[in-house]
Amino acid sequence: MISKFFLSFLIVVFFLSFPLRAQEKVTIPCKVMEIQGAQSSSSEVLRDIRYVLIHHADLRDRDTLSRCLKKGTTHEVNFFYQGQKHKGILFRLDHCFGRGLLIYREDIKLTKGETIDLECPYR
Repeated sequence: MISKFFLSFLIVVFFLSFPLRAQEKVTIPCKVMEIQGAQSSSSEVLRDIRYVLIHHADLRDRDTLSRCLKKGTTHEVNFFYQGQKHKGILFRLDHCFGRGLLIYREDIKLTKGETIDLECPYR
């Protein structure tokens, strides 16, 4: 028979594992489909905004990227290009299945067809 102490211990461990699961991240290689560099603007806030339209680079990552996009309509993400970590905001596009709109401010020399690694906070 299982002791009450052991059962209590298992329950505590089970519930403590939830925050760890919520923090899991997965890295997804994504192909750059379209890119837009910074536009000129009289507003300093708008001046350095850039975006890329991305989709999965490998067919095997299609479902993972889809889940990532569906879990959070808009969320802050990290992405990696040429070994450098960058921050951006990822948007799900309702009418572009499997595509994400990644908005960022850094001056990164991305080109169409290149691959970035998207760190998604959802599995």
